[in-house]
Amino acid sequence: MFKNQIIGITRFSIPSLEAFEVSRASIAECEAVLYAPDRLEKRFELFERFCLPSIANQTDKGFMALILIGEGLPQPYKDRLIALIDDVPEACIAEVAPDKHFKMINKVVHEIPALGQTHRTTFRLDDDDMVDVNYVARMRKTLDALSVVTPKGPFALAYHLGYYLDLAGNEPEFFELTENLPLGLGLSVTAPMAWRSNIYAWNHRFVPKKCNTYIDTRVPSFIRTMHSFNDAPRQAGFSGVAKSREEMEPILDEHFGLTWDDLTRDIPPTLNAVKSS
Repeated sequence: MFKNQIIGITRFSIPSLEAFEVSRASIAECEAVLYAPDRLEKRFELFERFCLPSIANQTDKGFMALILIGEGLPQPYKDRLIALIDDVPEACIAEVAPDKHFKMINKVVHEIPALGQTHRTTFRLDDDDMVDVNYVARMRKTLDALSVVTPKGPFALAYHLGYYLDLAGNEPEFFELTENLPLGLGLSVTAPMAWRSNIYAWNHRFVPKKCNTYIDTRVPSFIRTMHSFNDAPRQAGFSGVAKSREEMEPILDEHFGLTWDDLTRDIPPTLNAVKSS
């Protein structure tokens, strides 16, 4: 019988030996950048506005939201993060030591006990993005069906319809987009518990080359932010259909449980001051 453990993974300013632009520096230099107070304030703003609500508002509560932090994150920020998730029982924090990116994440994931489940699903949710409130419930139902087709795994599920929220201009703008290839956002990988890996095993764009992948384009499943404050610019190559406030309000209400103002009001000027090149 297929019994699935679902784990979402959020990386909150973790020093890594690879994977990020800032990782090209030494660990000390990397931590100096990641833990700079101005930078952390911006990450908290994004996390609280986008990532955390999409965790807390899931209709299916039977999952774990694993938030990874560097062991060197200054204590006041650890305390702040702990306080933010205090009333979100699905969320937990794990401290990680600097290491190779995949190895660091894999070690934490595989320390989580199986608790009777036969399979584990991992999905990624960056601290400045969000998924829709029915994401886990819909994913669970679809994965139950897909497990019959691919009982030994791994297999992937990719939701390709979503929205980009451009915060890098003078005014916030939403764009609707159906992705050609999987994003890291809206993507999960499922495998038997014996599989010693997780969703970070492969570049998300190459997942369909690595395992059976089911793509769903029916339901708006994510909001991905674009802003000038990121490790790597997200604007390059972007295209989508602009959506007005009148068009977005019912979509945001139905699928994300939020309003236009919830996501765009009082955007800090440091997030939208200059577009990345």
